[in-house]
Amino acid sequence: MKQTPQLLFALLASIFLIPSSLSAAPFTKAAIQIQIPPSWISSTPSSSMRAGEWKIPKQKKETDEGEFVVFYFGIDQGGDAQSNLNRWKNQITNSQGAPAPSEISVKNIDGLHVSQIQSFGTYSGMSSQPGVPPSAKPNFGFIGVVVEGGAEGSLFFRVTGPESLIKSQLPQIQKMIDSLKKIDSSEKKK
Repeated sequence: MKQTPQLLFALLASIFLIPSSLSAAPFTKAAIQIQIPPSWISSTPSSSMRAGEWKIPKQKKETDEGEFVVFYFGIDQGGDAQSNLNRWKNQITNSQGAPAPSEISVKNIDGLHVSQIQSFGTYSGMSSQPGVPPSAKPNFGFIGVVVEGGAEGSLFFRVTGPESLIKSQLPQIQKMIDSLKKIDSSEKKK
């Protein structure tokens, strides 16, 4: 095969241009930044409590897509990590209706205190309307994260979706959480 300058240019362009379109997208709120996985689709937040919202594309065998939501309530708002972990623990139940087994981890990332819960079972969540019980979603996954230590307050993350989808996304979810970083006011203005 004869190589031409145009072919070489096209090859080099594809090598250097395509990866930039596949890189994670940064999201910043409350002087805290995370890198959102590139395959997740940003959508308009469905309520004023949501600072950001993304759809996690469903797999071929799934009927539902997943969802990643960032909540921000303001300085000293939203409750402490333990209260949120306890509440979230009760939103995923096993076949007997008791809280499903969950993994809880606590770590520090870039000076931020990060508490995380991960559980799989029947997800009931919270009702969007007072007095109306939430609809139960069997075989779902739930990951809740409280990020404390930001200069402008805490962030709260929620990842939900079909169990197989969430399990397949675990490496990306963990990479996103590990990307947390504090942003000082001079960086925010750039």
